[in-house]
Amino acid sequence: MECIADRDHISISLNGTLVNQASRVRPSKGRIQIQSKGGEMYVRKVDLVPLKLHD
Repeated sequence: MECIADRDHISISLNGTLVNQASRVRPSKGRIQIQSKGGEMYVRKVDLVPLKLHD
């Protein structure tokens, strides 16, 4: 799964396929939360990589 949060826009891809995206997301900055709805979730690895700044 890849989640890209760029200011007020977020895109979610699963196995290389775009599955969801949203714009005008609020808040546009803050903490990141990983959650599972109604079941256990095992996470092997989480990488946080900053985006390149827009020119």
